[in-house]
Amino acid sequence: MPLRILPIDSGFVRPLLAVSGHSTERSGLGGANVRFRPKAGIRPAMDALQSSTERGMSISQRLSFLVVFAGLLPFSASAGGPDATCATWAQEIVEGDADACSDLCPQASRFDQYDYRNGLAAAFGSTQGLDRFLNYLDRSTIIGAGAEGHACAVRALLEHWGDNMFARSLSHQGPHAKDQAIGLLDYTAIPDFQKRYPRTYMLAEHE
Repeated sequence: MPLRILPIDSGFVRPLLAVSGHSTERSGLGGANVRFRPKAGIRPAMDALQSSTERGMSISQRLSFLVVFAGLLPFSASAGGPDATCATWAQEIVEGDADACSDLCPQASRFDQYDYRNGLAAAFGSTQGLDRFLNYLDRSTIIGAGAEGHACAVRALLEHWGDNMFARSLSHQGPHAKDQAIGLLDYTAIPDFQKRYPRTYMLAEHE
């Protein structure tokens, strides 16, 4: 049976929808069709970020670049909201969808020697897996198009485990891993981030 990524503290089952690099339509609860659209402008922004490597920008500078674009190009969906978008994208990565991890997984494997798909699956499966995944952020070099999926995966983990468990795990990581996690979460433009996830929010500075 495929792994279903849902918030642990949720009292209901969210319809799980498909997300890809193009418009996708699936039947939701009650047979209603729900369509996700690609995020306009994200690809040029990510291409610009990719080229920043050639200009010698540091990891922190490139992450700041991501955060700037977060305010300009927030995640969007025609139904279900950005939470559903990230949860579904992360699920597709775990389930082996080639398109969902076409940029992210090869980058992690080639440059970080990290099995992103298995690492993410383990992070949803246990707190030990979550610890290992967040520890990976300390050395992650994911940039460009892969950074969008990477940010969504971190957000999906926060939603899955909830503020207390996620913050507890992240608090045990080094300063760079904390900065990376918070920067990626900020990039996804979580509504009312500080109010909804106060313990996680306070673990690093925000741009």
